[in-house]
Parts: sequence; C-alpha cells; structure tokens
Amino acid sequence: MTIQPSPPSPLLRGASSFVRIPPCSMSADDLRKLATLIEDIAKDAADREVLGHTKPDGQSEEDFQIFLTNLRAALTVRASVRSTSGEWLSGKPADVLKDEALPDTIEHVMLDSAFDFKAQMRGQTPANYVTVNLGFRRRAVFDTSQDAVFEEAKQSNAVLFSSDPTWVAGAQRKLEAFFNERRTHRRWLHGPRTYDVLVILLGFPLALLWANRVDGWITSRLTLSAASRVAILVYVVLVLLFLFRVIYNYAARTFPRYEGPRRGSRSGQGAILFLLLQIVVWFSTLFLDAIKRLFFP
Repeated sequence: MTIQPSPPSPLLRGASSFVRIPPCSMSADDLRKLATLIEDIAKDAADREVLGHTKPDGQSEEDFQIFLTNLRAALTVRASVRSTSGEWLSGKPADVLKDEALPDTIEHVMLDSAFDFKAQMRGQTPANYVTVNLGFRRRAVFDTSQDAVFEEAKQSNAVLFSSDPTWVAGAQRKLEAFFNERRTHRRWLHGPRTYDVLVILLGFPLALLWANRVDGWITSRLTLSAASRVAILVYVVLVLLFLFRVIYNYAARTFPRYEGPRRGSRSGQGAILFLLLQIVVWFSTLFLDAIKRLFFP
C-alpha cells in the first residue's frame, strides 16, 4: 500500500549535513555493523517524520494510523550492493549483506532510508532521512588523469537531512566515530598533490640519473649526432616519468582509499611484493655502480 502525504506545513526548517568518509578498510562484518547503525539512525529519523504529520480534518483515526504505519515502512533502510561486473542486489540489509549474498568483489554499497519513500512519492524526499554511499572502486594502473584522485574521494559519503538540527549533529558524530575506528593511514597517498610532490622529489631526479646511464651506453656503443642523442634522452626521460606514474598508480591501487571485502582476488601480499620490486628497480640506479664494483671488480 502506498502512502499518501498530509498537507504540507507553510514553513519548514531543519538542517542537513554532507559527511566526507575518511579513508578506511571495511570487512563484510563491518558492513553489517554499519547497516545496524544506519537502521538505528533511520528509526529516529522515521520517528521525527511521523511527528511532523497531523491528522487532516475529515480523515478517520484509523486511516491516519494506517498512513503513519505505511510512512514508517517507507522509511526503513534499503541496502544496495553492486559488484565490479555490474551485477547488483537490493533489499533489506539483513538479506543483502549476508556472506552468501555478497559478490566476490564489491564496487559500491548504498544504505538509504529514503529509497522506498521516493519510489512511492514519485521522487519527493522525506524531511528526515540518512543515506550512506561506500565506493570501493580501485584506481586503474594506466589512468594518468588527475580526475582519478577526485573521483576516488567522491566515492564515499553520507547525507543526513532532518527537521531537527540536534539530531543531525548527533547522527553525524555516530557516523564519524564508526568510520574513524576503521580509518587507515592512506590519505597522504591519495592526496591531490601527492603525485606532484613525489615526481618532483623522486621522479625527475631518478629519471635523469637513468637517462645519464643510457647516455653513457649510447656514447660507448653508437656514433650519433648531438641532436639525436638529445632526442633519445628526452624520450627516455618521458618514458621513465610515465613508468613512475604507473608505479604510483599501482601503489594507490594496492592500498586503495576505500578498501572493501574481496574474495577470490589475487593475494594482497603478492601485490605488495610486486610493488616493492618495482620500487627497488626504480631506485637501483643509485647503487648499480656499487653492485658492479662488488661483484665485477
């Protein structure tokens, strides 16, 4: 049964909050705990929504109570989960977030107490609701655009909306406490200027050192004009800087801003070891001469 709105008040006042979720790691059990928290917050939101309605003149008490019951039902939390393959599942959190229902790799999770209300009211939003979006999409290794950093940051957020500003502040504190307990120390890696700083401090200097080695190899083996040598060295530096960006992206992918539960994926230890190997190779130009003197005197 759909709900029918009561006549709107001439003036509405309240508060809203957009909560930025910090970098965090979430297990399947954490998702279920979050759903329980959101359901408690949504219940309070539904109570406030119900209190905002009065029985219209001419409506029976029985019909009004049916309306309030339907209103509460429409303000319960709906969970939606989407996998990296595009498959999705939506329903009650207890059903959607079961281990056997969750996909191997989760890309997005939404917990929304306004979903059913909007569906029944043709897009109209309630005066009191909570919505949480968690995005676990990892960065593509060869994505060199600056937009990747901002897209990652926008993946996860929460929206609180209510006619009661005190309730909004209290619910926000609960959400912040929950995510702070699961916070990781990866914000610096995904900062908007992190790559710029790293490429200036490490990328360019090491690329120039590698180019110097290539120049020595060219000089000892090939006879080229100065212009040709310069062109080759410029190209080498550009390729090395691209490889430096690939290494950085691989690090951001291995240690994502938002990490969700994953099953059947490549071992995390293997990815970390491969990342360490890339870093060692990149820095090896600093100690190649020492290795040659040690093993090839």
